[in-house]
Amino acid sequence: MEEFSSMIVRILLSCAFSEDITNAEIDFWENGKLTKKDVAFSLRVTFHNLLERFLGSAHCLLFPQLADVYLTPWEREQKANA
Repeated sequence: MEEFSSMIVRILLSCAFSEDITNAEIDFWENGKLTKKDVAFSLRVTFHNLLERFLGSAHCLLFPQLADVYLTPWEREQKANA
């Protein structure tokens, strides 16, 4: 499944930027540490985590006006990755 997802991301990035940038390394925050990850991995994980945040965080569900407030260190990492 991961390979299929990676293939889709490569195709989308190639269409959007008209060149293959999936292997370009960018900054990615994990557990408070700055690492280098490729663009495809970063987009895939960040998108999944942000969807999980909006659908699972109590402050986002109960108070939608607080959706742009990043309370926890994990949420601040996701903001930096996005």
